Amino acid sequence: MSKIKDVFKDYKEENNLTNAEIENVNLYKKSKKIEINLKAEKQVKLDDISDIEEYLKERFHVEKASILVNYVENEEKGAKTLFPQKVKEDWKDIVKYLSKKLPLCKAILGESTIDVESNIITIVLKSKSAEFLHSNEIDKEIEKIVLNLYGIKCKVEYKEDVTENIIEEQKKYLENLERTACESLIQEIKLQDEIAKEIEQKEKEFNEEVQESEEKSPLILGRTGKINEQIVKIADLSTDYGRVALEGKVISVDSRELKNGKTLAMFNLYDGTSTITCKSFITEDKAQKVMR
Repeated sequence: MSKIKDVFKDYKEENNLTNAEIENVNLYKKSKKIEINLKAEKQVKLDDISDIEEYLKERFHVEKASILVNYVENEEKGAKTLFPQKVKEDWKDIVKYLSKKLPLCKAILGESTIDVESNIITIVLKSKSAEFLHSNEIDKEIEKIVLNLYGIKCKVEYKEDVTENIIEEQKKYLENLERTACESLIQEIKLQDEIAKEIEQKEKEFNEEVQESEEKSPLILGRTGKINEQIVKIADLSTDYGRVALEGKVISVDSRELKNGKTLAMFNLYDGTSTITCKSFITEDKAQKVMR
C-alpha cells in the first residue's frame, strides 16, 4: 500500500500521518466529500489530521474531507491505561478541531471539562447546551475523533453543571452566538460567490488565450507544441513505459462520427522500425481542422 507522502508529494509535511498507509479512498460526488482510510503504526496528531483535511478540500475542490485512521495493534497504541490521561491532555485541541466544523462549539465547549471512566467520556458543560450538541451529533463526532487519535472506541455523554440563575443569561448568549454565526456564514457565502466568479473569469481568459494560441501555432492537435517526453521507437514500446513521444510519418488516416457528436480519428504512424495505430476523440469544433 502507498503512503500519504508518496501519493500526495506536493504535501510537504513529515509526520506520523504522512507515513500512514492508504487503505482506500472514497469520493462522494453528490455530497462533494472525500474520505480516506489510513493504516498507521504510530499515533497521529489532531492538528495533522486537520491540516491534511484542509489540503484535500483545496486539492480536490470538495466541501468536506474526512481522514479515518486504523491502527496496527502494538503496545504503544493499545495501552488503555493511558487513555484517560491522553484524552484530558488533548481536550482543548479536540474542541479547537470541532470549532472549525461548528463555530458554536468553541463557546459551548471552551469552558467544559471531561471525566473519563473506562471507555465513557462525560463532558461537563457550563451551560444548558446538551440538547444542542446532541442534535448536531457532536458526541458522534468526538467518538470518531477519539477513535482516530487513540484507536479506542468510546461513548460520549453530557452533564450540565449550571445554576438556575444564569440559565436565561446563557440562553441569550447562545442565541447571540448563533445569530453571529449565521451572519458570518452569509458573508462567507458571498465571498465564495465572488471567488467563483473570479475563477470563471480567469478560466474564460485562459480559454481565449489557448484558442488564440491554437490559431497562430502550427500544432494540429494538443495543448502545446513543446514536447518534453523522450522519443521512443515503436518497436521498443512495452507496458513498462509511461508517457512517451513518438516521431514518424502518418501513412493512413480514417475517422468515424460518434453518437455523442465527437469524431474518432484513427491514423497509422510509421517510424522506420514498426507501425502503430493511434486514436483520438476529437470535439466537433476541432474535427474539421484535424482531419483536413
